[in-house]
Amino acid sequence: MSEAITLALYMLICKELGEIPLFPGNRLFYSSVDDSSYAVGLADISVWACTQEHTKNEVFNHVNGDTFVWRYFFKRIGKYFGLDIPDQTEWHEFGEEEKMATSFKMEDWAADKKPVWDRICEKYGGNKVAFDWGTWFFLDWTTGKAWPTLSSMTKARKFGWHRYDDTYETWVETFKAFENAGTLPKNHILLA
Repeated sequence: MSEAITLALYMLICKELGEIPLFPGNRLFYSSVDDSSYAVGLADISVWACTQEHTKNEVFNHVNGDTFVWRYFFKRIGKYFGLDIPDQTEWHEFGEEEKMATSFKMEDWAADKKPVWDRICEKYGGNKVAFDWGTWFFLDWTTGKAWPTLSSMTKARKFGWHRYDDTYETWVETFKAFENAGTLPKNHILLA
């Protein structure tokens, strides 16, 4: 879940700088429905598909099974890190022409932020090298789409796949795994 670590880095650095994180994508996708895949669920469906006789030589999509809207999801992720993110009302890109459109490039934003991340790690813990794991360009793609990107689990369900994951909970579980591994500062320390 590379976008989770990248979004965590972004949120934590904005918090350290006293800035409100802005949604990097466009206005259209900010208010659009999206879905997500949890790495644990993806691993489980891969094992399931490879070990069942009736799924032999079949191809399946994988998503968590729910949908979310970035407008609310982005704010909810912010709350996890102790940030109150208001609705975004100003946009540099609207996403009206069905082409990639970001209000700003995360890679450009991150270009001079490594020292801030180092400072966060010194104050609260975390791994300084984790900054280099940020997939800034991927977050641009994730949030910069100007078209719907929902995947269907219908075929997998018809074949007997029944797992469902709550996307917000999977992101929190991912953040906590990074915290427990010492990659991110522990949230209770950040919020103290």
